[in-house]
Amino acid sequence: MLEKLVENKPDITSITTCRDSCTPQNRNNVISYAAIDCLKRHPHVTSFTIKYSVPGRSWVQEVDNMHSSIEKALKANEIFSPVGLIRVLLQVRQYQPHKLLQMEKTDFRDFQGCSKLYQELPHWVSPKIFTVTFKGIPVPSR
Repeated sequence: MLEKLVENKPDITSITTCRDSCTPQNRNNVISYAAIDCLKRHPHVTSFTIKYSVPGRSWVQEVDNMHSSIEKALKANEIFSPVGLIRVLLQVRQYQPHKLLQMEKTDFRDFQGCSKLYQELPHWVSPKIFTVTFKGIPVPSR
């Protein structure tokens, strides 16, 4: 999805993602590797910020509301094909429709395997750190 974001907004220079406070899902080397990979592949992106919510204070209600709206629309419709699913998803919020990204096999990358090779990032959890920012990594010109 990062690739699609950069393709759709080629003038983007910084990316900020928001994560909940679920440690096993979010504070790991896979997310870190994806952020660093994005910075290396797109030199014009100079900053990648990962924000973690403080437990009990988050934007999860907004996400839950979105999921609830989608589930309600899915229950009210019979879906027989991927195109039918897209049509239903586009009708969930008609006044401000969600942006749908159609993913292809080539859009998926193995950050799990690659991240195991990358040993430079510290992998600790601190209750005082809620935002981690990776600044652009200079890449030597060839």
